[in-house]
Amino acid sequence: MVKLDIEHIYSKPNNLSCFVHPKFNKVFQFINIDTLINQAKKIVSIFISNNIETVFFAETGASPFVFICNELIKKQNKKIKWIPIKLPRDIPDDISLIIQYFSGKKVDLENVKFKTSDHFSKNIPSLDLLLKNINHIPLNGSQESLLHVLSDTSIAKALKKPIIFFDEYIDSGRTLYNVIRFLQLFNPKLEFHIVSYFTKLFDTEGHSLILHSLFNLSREEQCYDAGVYPFENRVDLIGYFYLLDQNLYQKTYVKDFIASEDLNNSLESDFWLEMERFLSNKMFLENIQNNCKIEDVSNFISENNLIHYLLYLLEKTISKNCKETEFLFLLFDMYGPIWSPMPDEYHIDFLQAFNANEKVLIKSNVFSKLSNYYIELRNVIIHKIAFECEKRRNNFIQSVKNKLEKEEYEFCKSH
Repeated sequence: MVKLDIEHIYSKPNNLSCFVHPKFNKVFQFINIDTLINQAKKIVSIFISNNIETVFFAETGASPFVFICNELIKKQNKKIKWIPIKLPRDIPDDISLIIQYFSGKKVDLENVKFKTSDHFSKNIPSLDLLLKNINHIPLNGSQESLLHVLSDTSIAKALKKPIIFFDEYIDSGRTLYNVIRFLQLFNPKLEFHIVSYFTKLFDTEGHSLILHSLFNLSREEQCYDAGVYPFENRVDLIGYFYLLDQNLYQKTYVKDFIASEDLNNSLESDFWLEMERFLSNKMFLENIQNNCKIEDVSNFISENNLIHYLLYLLEKTISKNCKETEFLFLLFDMYGPIWSPMPDEYHIDFLQAFNANEKVLIKSNVFSKLSNYYIELRNVIIHKIAFECEKRRNNFIQSVKNKLEKEEYEFCKSH
């Protein structure tokens, strides 16, 4: 039985070293902070040597790495303008909210006769072909009308100069395609190059758009041996997330869930006692494990994963607050099998196993009892979860700063 308190339930994720990679037949570890800083130094040197002024970077997994890069740049008394950009994987028909968020400009897309489907394709070519062709997609009439409306925005002005697009992983090319096509709404003659941590191509040097990639498929195993990129899906270290749909585009900070003073409720012990009764019925966990198609995933799923999922379901079923529901889902998802370097099928199998049992869990008598407690406790529980996330994020930020200050001190001492 797991220890039933928030600090242990939402402790540091361990979703990599428990798997033997099926392709490389070895166990990988997350990259340590010293190696990570050294990798960031390589990226920073590329930016500085090429006199880069503006970097657009993909949200949200790249964000903590960008923080390290920016700290290194500040140490050199240099300055780069970092512009985060987050787009849904499936671009909605109406992108006016997204345009307004990034440019500050309200746009009536119907008035300018802009059709999203004419500009963003649902079917994109391979990454290799995409890199060869994305700068050669012709302008259409509706884009010209929108371009005129957006020409005086700060983004349009920033895009008059060459820019860098940075992403930690470039694999299928979907994020890259969506970002570049979006930026081309502001400047169809966009001048850009790509810098990445890992690009899923064997020959990255053969593409003129790729300025630099630390690793590619020809060095894939070497990349993972050096330590796996640690920020994918890590909402606790990123510190924020986005709510995205047809009618909503909102950035939400984890710290906003933390109350100004510590919250406690005498019902907490009763809630966790009820949770313990729930977990004592091994049928729920076993059903989820048995729903897995991959044995390693089945063996990976623990009581902690079930608690993460239950808290998400409790919030989803009793509250209409989409921010809290999304937050708890992202945390449940964060503790699933790591996406990279593991095959996608591992994480997908994890999600489907829980989703297949959602109705059974909700209809159980114990879930109903948990709900009654949760209604009274939700603010306390979410506050404590957010506090643990922010504590881990602050520790990460401080560890980076301490390492860089130590390096600076030792350099000055030796010179």
